[in-house]
Amino acid sequence: MQSACRLIGSALYARPPKEALAYLGAYNPPCQEVRETGLQIMAVEAIGLVDRKWVADLERSMTSGALFTGDSSTQGILLAELFIRNGNGAIANILEKGGRGEYGGSKEEICRAASTSLFVISSGQWDANRTDNAWVYADSLVRSPTTPPSVGNALGAFLASKQTWPGGDSTAAMSTLSQAMDDPRFTKSIAATLFFMQKPAGPDGCNKVLWDEIYAKVQAVAAKNGWEAPGK
Repeated sequence: MQSACRLIGSALYARPPKEALAYLGAYNPPCQEVRETGLQIMAVEAIGLVDRKWVADLERSMTSGALFTGDSSTQGILLAELFIRNGNGAIANILEKGGRGEYGGSKEEICRAASTSLFVISSGQWDANRTDNAWVYADSLVRSPTTPPSVGNALGAFLASKQTWPGGDSTAAMSTLSQAMDDPRFTKSIAATLFFMQKPAGPDGCNKVLWDEIYAKVQAVAAKNGWEAPGK
């Protein structure tokens, strides 16, 4: 990992900061584990130890046009997490809007932006309102007419998690999840996420009445598509 970090960092640092996102956009290793390690974040942090200006210039280059090109590997969107966690609200706003499809781009870019935004918002250690804010953003994804179907997987995973339950109460999130299930854009992808990742009884502590209504919809989609429950 250290060697890979040095290699990627060297390749990035050999280029002007404004070209770094395009380079990362073409970085698409075949191994999913490598793609998801956050090597690009580690590499940029290492560059920052020797050249803070280069990193600052890279941060300024993170525009909507540079992140949502339609053909990137989404590595630049993953890198954006570094700057958002360091307090860059402008980049956070770009990713949140991008997750709703407001800048166009590929379905992979939009889905990555939505899931990254949900993850960062819901895991803000010092934010007492993180679950409220995560639900508000998830709800905005469902309500936006530009959110593409590919975001359904992220909606299913996060709305069924306590990460988006304001005050630990699942009622608001379950209501949003039910609405999303009724939206033809998201029905199948959310149903698949819940069918293969959740128990029929639902996540611990959820609103059982709402969950049972949701899971009945999930089972209907599963039956229509011939899915077999895990463990059978």
